[in-house]
Amino acid sequence: MALGFYSMKNLTESTSKSAYLYIIKLLTKKDYSEHKLRVKLGSKGYEEADIDLAIEEVISKGFLREKEYATARAKVLMKKGYHPQYIEAKLAEEQLSVTSSTINEIFEEYNMTTDSQLSELLEKKLRIQVPSQLINAQDKIKQKLIRYCLTKGHELEDITNTLEGLLEKSNS
Repeated sequence: MALGFYSMKNLTESTSKSAYLYIIKLLTKKDYSEHKLRVKLGSKGYEEADIDLAIEEVISKGFLREKEYATARAKVLMKKGYHPQYIEAKLAEEQLSVTSSTINEIFEEYNMTTDSQLSELLEKKLRIQVPSQLINAQDKIKQKLIRYCLTKGHELEDITNTLEGLLEKSNS
């Protein structure tokens, strides 16, 4: 098969350059992990070798800052009320290695604990409900609140204790 004007070497260089330029375009909008970039480029049809070359170049130039990305991602998940263990698992899905001590440092930096997270989550959801109705309400509403907090990775015992505490506080 004749490639005409382009040699095979130029074609490979142009596709890896194209992949590199696409990565730069993505990174100008927001940070990404290496894994997410690989997935994104793969879905665009780039060859694995071109992806490797492009990512290698981005890393060598210091444009890919995975540690900062992982820290920022952990902060976002923390602010959304996710439990530290859930955050660690979520980051592992993105092939980011973040230790639990790093996550704990982030929590300390923002004076956040799992108890304060649970209180915020439940208070936010309780604003929709009138607390006096909650006490007399069927367990459906309480179960809904518990399920919500469970999806954030919190422990059932912690959730029920915090919920009961908030209900008692609202009665007094």
